Amino acid sequence: FSIGYVPSRDDPERRVRIVHAMIQDRTVNGGWFARYAVLSGGELLLNGNPTIISGATVGIHTNGFLDVRGSVFVDGCLSASDGSQVVGSMSQDPGCGQPGVQAPVEIPAVDVRSFWEFSEYDLCPNGVVKAGPAHPTHGHTTANAPCTGSTLSADAADDPYRGWRYNGHTTTLEHRWRHESLGLYDGVYYVYRGSAQMAASPGSVADPWEVTLLVEGVGSCPGITGGDVDISGSPVMVPYGDTKNLLVAAGRDVDIGGSPVITGLIAAHEQIDSSGGATGTEAALLSELACDSVDDVIDTTEIAGNLEIDNSGPVSTPFPGSEQIPVVAGWGEL
Repeated sequence: FSIGYVPSRDDPERRVRIVHAMIQDRTVNGGWFARYAVLSGGELLLNGNPTIISGATVGIHTNGFLDVRGSVFVDGCLSASDGSQVVGSMSQDPGCGQPGVQAPVEIPAVDVRSFWEFSEYDLCPNGVVKAGPAHPTHGHTTANAPCTGSTLSADAADDPYRGWRYNGHTTTLEHRWRHESLGLYDGVYYVYRGSAQMAASPGSVADPWEVTLLVEGVGSCPGITGGDVDISGSPVMVPYGDTKNLLVAAGRDVDIGGSPVITGLIAAHEQIDSSGGATGTEAALLSELACDSVDDVIDTTEIAGNLEIDNSGPVSTPFPGSEQIPVVAGWGEL
């Protein structure tokens, strides 16, 4: 119900008008928005001291079991769909209920290949770098799959390309690429059939590193190899160009062991482990938890460090999705 006054509330001869609006939910198709600072498709362990402050994208939710063992502060709500236990301490909005019985939340599939169209630089097996489909001058040379464009570097093992060095091959990580430069080599990098380690600390708050990192592994659940992202440095990063707030997409796991300053979405097909001191503005972590591949290191999505996220609203993403929103189905004046 809404009430109004004509011509004004203070007029002694005012006319009072009351409108009755009928609301119903409607499914809206379009882009998927990250409405939680941390969102997991399965078990979530809060073993550290996360602080989630300010705005609408402030909650923490898991579609699985929530295990709170640290000291958690959330402006919004802690919620879970398959039970919870609170061994540590938690502070949330007074209007929130006990986590464990909330409805599941839609979680998109983190399909790294679907974002290859954004790639400017394909980091390929055996240390070769090729132009991606979005390369500013050689994008037209790509076919319909990664690592088919013009060669930009024939050997990045001895001569790193734009800060990326090829670090050889292992059975678990596949072809390994290590970023070890303080230079601001902005762009979208696609690691094909491999893993990436971000070991350096480029960027500053005044001049951040504009980058989007896409890392595709080999195989499918539960036998994926590669597809891991390890952030061991302290870079200051914002998403590059028109990637719709996508900062990192991993075909398997993301390990945040450093102290990065991040903006945008970090998404993993499997699990995320944040054991460092990451801080984020307009940031979100998404762990699809499609499975837990047998040869990986991270088995549970866990926030074990001092993660701090400060944002003011839902983070738009390139993921497709649908959601239920309230709309006015009809109205009448009483």
